[in-house]
Amino acid sequence: MASGDTLTGNLVRDPGETVGTYAIKQGTLANANYSITYVGDNLTITQTAITVTADPQTKAYGTVTDPALTYKITAGALASGDTLTGNLVRDPGETVGTYAIKQGTLANANYSITYVGDNLTITQTAITVTADPQTKAYGTVTDPALTYKITAGALASGDTLTGNLVRDPGETVGTYAIKQGTLANANYSITYVGDNLTITQTAITVTADPQTKAYGTVTDPALTYKITAGALASGDTLTGNLFVTRRDRRHLRHQTRHLGQRQLLDHLRRRQSDDHANRDHRHRRSADQSLRHRY
Repeated sequence: MASGDTLTGNLVRDPGETVGTYAIKQGTLANANYSITYVGDNLTITQTAITVTADPQTKAYGTVTDPALTYKITAGALASGDTLTGNLVRDPGETVGTYAIKQGTLANANYSITYVGDNLTITQTAITVTADPQTKAYGTVTDPALTYKITAGALASGDTLTGNLVRDPGETVGTYAIKQGTLANANYSITYVGDNLTITQTAITVTADPQTKAYGTVTDPALTYKITAGALASGDTLTGNLFVTRRDRRHLRHQTRHLGQRQLLDHLRRRQSDDHANRDHRHRRSADQSLRHRY
């Protein structure tokens, strides 16, 4: 251009504000003294960089619906009125554990998104398991089933607890704690309330055998017995001995004396009654004879 000349007017570009390339055109750029050959180019609108960070989430095992998978923009910002479309997603699974929250379809073509993930954590569901009290009689070989009830919370449909309750060892009369043992399910946090297995005494009837000895015999015969109802467990015996106490002997002597006195009184009463009957008979005979003499 000649010294001091300028071009007037302005270049223009194709309209648009979203990410893309827009042609830069000659527009009004001119000078009447010049024949302008124009070589255009482009205005490129690039994505704005933002960082999207997923929020951590939790839910209890057995909860059907996931919590909303939310996020925050932790670097950069959306232009006024802009939003991100689509949704975060998480790895599949419904048992206790952690599941990665991923970007999924979350996007906006005008933004370059740096995504920072987190996790959805499925936690154990709390339940309370309460053992049922149990009893068995001494000598019973097999324990009753160690059962329980879920007294707080509930199992999800189709779930069961695996393993078994156990009880402290022992087979004599007493109480034995029932413990959780292997009862479990990885998806549940179990609060266990124990109880006891009680081994009760087995009922038997011991009947003494009658015994005799001659007066003056120093040594009593052996005081023996039989078990007449129930039975001892294999290998069991009764310890100690039968005995007659001095009180028993005095009681027997007292009973014997009392019986002798009663027999004597009964004999005297019978004799007295017989005497009265004989007197009455003699009086009647005497009266009959007096009447016969008179007539």
